[in-house]
Amino acid sequence: MKEELKNQALKFKNSPEGSLSKKTYDRAYLPFQTYLDKYYKDVNLNSWNYINEKFILPIFDNSDFNVYLAFLKKTRPNFLPNQDKALLFAASIKHDDRFKEDFKLFFAFLYSIDFYQDLSFEEWLNVKYWKHPWFVDNDDITILEILKYQNAENYLRVLFANLSIFESF
Repeated sequence: MKEELKNQALKFKNSPEGSLSKKTYDRAYLPFQTYLDKYYKDVNLNSWNYINEKFILPIFDNSDFNVYLAFLKKTRPNFLPNQDKALLFAASIKHDDRFKEDFKLFFAFLYSIDFYQDLSFEEWLNVKYWKHPWFVDNDDITILEILKYQNAENYLRVLFANLSIFESF
Protein backbone atom coordinates (compact mmCIF):
# COMPACT_ATOMS: atom_id res chain seq x y z
CA MET A 1 0.00 0.00 0.00
CA LYS A 2 1.26 3.49 -0.73
CA GLU A 3 3.11 5.11 2.15
CA GLU A 4 0.96 8.24 1.90
CA LEU A 5 -2.22 6.20 2.40
CA LYS A 6 -0.68 4.37 5.34
CA ASN A 7 0.19 7.69 6.94
CA GLN A 8 -3.36 8.96 6.44
CA ALA A 9 -4.82 5.76 7.92
CA LEU A 10 -2.60 6.00 10.99
CA LYS A 11 -4.90 8.63 12.51
CA PHE A 12 -7.61 5.93 12.72
CA LYS A 13 -5.50 3.52 14.81
CA ASN A 14 -7.61 3.93 17.95
CA SER A 15 -10.98 4.03 16.22
CA PRO A 16 -13.67 1.73 17.59
CA GLU A 17 -13.91 -1.79 16.19
CA GLY A 18 -16.59 -2.00 13.51
CA SER A 19 -16.19 1.61 12.40
CA LEU A 20 -15.28 2.61 8.87
CA SER A 21 -12.27 4.42 10.31
CA LYS A 22 -10.98 1.23 11.93
CA LYS A 23 -11.55 -0.66 8.68
CA THR A 24 -9.47 1.99 6.86
CA TYR A 25 -6.69 1.61 9.42
CA ASP A 26 -6.82 -2.18 9.22
CA ARG A 27 -6.64 -2.13 5.41
CA ALA A 28 -3.41 -0.18 5.65
CA TYR A 29 -1.78 -2.06 8.52
CA LEU A 30 -3.08 -5.62 8.73
CA PRO A 31 -1.67 -8.34 6.50
CA PHE A 32 -4.05 -8.58 3.56
CA GLN A 33 -5.28 -12.10 4.41
CA THR A 34 -6.02 -11.04 7.99
CA TYR A 35 -7.93 -8.02 6.70
CA LEU A 36 -9.98 -10.21 4.33
CA ASP A 37 -10.73 -12.69 7.11
CA LYS A 38 -11.81 -9.93 9.46
CA TYR A 39 -14.03 -7.96 7.09
CA TYR A 40 -15.03 -10.24 4.22
CA LYS A 41 -15.47 -13.76 5.56
CA ASP A 42 -19.10 -13.01 6.44
CA VAL A 43 -20.14 -9.86 4.65
CA ASN A 44 -23.41 -8.27 3.63
CA LEU A 45 -23.67 -8.63 -0.15
CA ASN A 46 -26.97 -6.78 -0.56
CA SER A 47 -25.41 -4.13 -2.82
CA TRP A 48 -23.76 -6.79 -4.99
CA ASN A 49 -27.02 -8.73 -5.20
CA TYR A 50 -28.96 -5.58 -6.14
CA ILE A 51 -26.46 -4.60 -8.86
CA ASN A 52 -26.58 -8.12 -10.27
CA GLU A 53 -30.34 -8.41 -10.17
CA LYS A 54 -31.06 -5.02 -11.70
CA PHE A 55 -28.15 -4.34 -14.05
CA ILE A 56 -26.31 -7.55 -14.89
CA LEU A 57 -28.59 -10.57 -15.01
CA PRO A 58 -31.27 -9.04 -17.27
CA ILE A 59 -28.70 -8.91 -20.05
CA PHE A 60 -28.15 -12.66 -19.85
CA ASP A 61 -31.34 -14.28 -18.52
CA ASN A 62 -33.45 -14.18 -21.70
CA SER A 63 -35.61 -11.40 -20.27
CA ASP A 64 -37.24 -8.95 -22.60
CA PHE A 65 -34.32 -6.60 -23.25
CA ASN A 66 -36.78 -3.76 -23.93
CA VAL A 67 -38.01 -4.04 -20.33
CA TYR A 68 -34.39 -3.75 -19.21
CA LEU A 69 -33.86 -0.72 -21.46
CA ALA A 70 -36.98 0.89 -19.98
CA PHE A 71 -35.57 0.29 -16.50
CA LEU A 72 -32.29 1.92 -17.55
CA LYS A 73 -34.16 4.88 -19.00
CA LYS A 74 -35.97 5.31 -15.69
CA THR A 75 -32.88 4.93 -13.48
CA ARG A 76 -30.61 6.92 -15.81
CA PRO A 77 -27.23 5.28 -15.21
CA ASN A 78 -24.20 6.70 -16.94
CA PHE A 79 -23.82 3.52 -19.01
CA LEU A 80 -25.76 1.63 -21.64
CA PRO A 81 -24.84 -2.03 -22.03
CA ASN A 82 -24.56 -3.52 -25.47
CA GLN A 83 -26.28 -6.90 -25.11
CA ASP A 84 -24.63 -8.44 -28.17
CA LYS A 85 -21.17 -7.45 -26.90
CA ALA A 86 -21.99 -8.80 -23.45
CA LEU A 87 -23.21 -12.13 -24.76
CA LEU A 88 -20.19 -12.57 -27.03
CA PHE A 89 -17.79 -11.72 -24.26
CA ALA A 90 -19.56 -14.01 -21.79
CA ALA A 91 -19.26 -16.84 -24.30
CA SER A 92 -15.55 -16.12 -24.76
CA ILE A 93 -14.82 -16.51 -21.02
CA LYS A 94 -17.40 -19.21 -20.30
CA HIS A 95 -14.75 -21.86 -19.62
CA ASP A 96 -12.32 -19.60 -17.76
CA ASP A 97 -12.03 -21.47 -14.47
CA ARG A 98 -10.37 -18.56 -12.67
CA PHE A 99 -13.78 -17.01 -12.02
CA LYS A 100 -17.18 -17.96 -10.68
CA GLU A 101 -20.22 -17.47 -12.90
CA ASP A 102 -21.34 -14.21 -11.28
CA PHE A 103 -17.92 -12.69 -11.95
CA LYS A 104 -17.95 -13.83 -15.57
CA LEU A 105 -21.31 -12.14 -16.17
CA PHE A 106 -20.16 -9.02 -14.35
CA PHE A 107 -16.98 -8.88 -16.45
CA ALA A 108 -19.05 -9.32 -19.61
CA PHE A 109 -21.30 -6.46 -18.49
CA LEU A 110 -18.24 -4.25 -17.93
CA TYR A 111 -16.98 -5.19 -21.38
CA SER A 112 -20.34 -4.28 -22.90
CA ILE A 113 -20.14 -0.74 -21.51
CA ASP A 114 -16.49 -0.30 -22.59
CA PHE A 115 -15.36 -0.10 -18.97
CA TYR A 116 -11.93 -1.51 -19.79
CA GLN A 117 -11.22 1.43 -22.10
CA ASP A 118 -8.14 0.64 -24.17
CA LEU A 119 -7.13 -2.33 -22.06
CA SER A 120 -7.73 -5.91 -23.05
CA PHE A 121 -9.52 -8.03 -20.45
CA GLU A 122 -6.27 -9.76 -19.49
CA GLU A 123 -4.49 -6.42 -19.16
CA TRP A 124 -7.32 -5.11 -16.95
CA LEU A 125 -7.04 -8.15 -14.67
CA ASN A 126 -3.34 -7.38 -14.24
CA VAL A 127 -3.33 -3.64 -13.64
CA LYS A 128 -3.48 -1.99 -10.26
CA TYR A 129 -5.86 0.72 -11.42
CA TRP A 130 -8.66 -1.72 -12.30
CA LYS A 131 -11.35 0.22 -10.39
CA HIS A 132 -11.03 3.11 -12.83
CA PRO A 133 -9.15 2.22 -16.03
CA TRP A 134 -9.84 5.61 -17.61
CA PHE A 135 -6.98 7.09 -15.58
CA VAL A 136 -3.86 5.51 -14.16
CA ASP A 137 -3.60 5.54 -10.41
CA ASN A 138 -1.91 2.74 -8.58
CA ASP A 139 -4.14 0.82 -6.25
CA ASP A 140 -2.04 -1.63 -4.40
CA ILE A 141 -3.04 -4.98 -5.90
CA THR A 142 -4.41 -6.48 -9.11
CA ILE A 143 -7.57 -8.57 -9.41
CA LEU A 144 -5.59 -11.71 -10.14
CA GLU A 145 -3.37 -11.09 -7.12
CA ILE A 146 -6.44 -10.54 -4.93
CA LEU A 147 -8.00 -13.81 -6.05
CA LYS A 148 -5.09 -15.78 -4.56
CA TYR A 149 -6.45 -15.06 -1.07
CA GLN A 150 -9.28 -16.65 0.89
CA ASN A 151 -12.43 -14.47 1.13
CA ALA A 152 -11.16 -12.47 -1.84
CA GLU A 153 -14.31 -13.06 -3.89
CA ASN A 154 -16.47 -11.34 -1.27
CA TYR A 155 -13.98 -8.49 -1.11
CA LEU A 156 -14.18 -8.07 -4.87
CA ARG A 157 -17.98 -8.32 -4.89
CA VAL A 158 -18.16 -5.43 -2.43
CA LEU A 159 -15.67 -3.35 -4.43
CA PHE A 160 -17.35 -4.14 -7.75
CA ALA A 161 -20.75 -3.10 -6.37
CA ASN A 162 -19.17 0.18 -5.30
CA LEU A 163 -17.49 1.07 -8.58
CA SER A 164 -18.10 4.68 -9.54
CA ILE A 165 -20.47 3.64 -12.33
CA PHE A 166 -22.91 2.48 -9.63
CA GLU A 167 -22.53 5.49 -7.32
CA SER A 168 -26.11 6.68 -7.59
CA PHE A 169 -27.65 3.28 -6.89
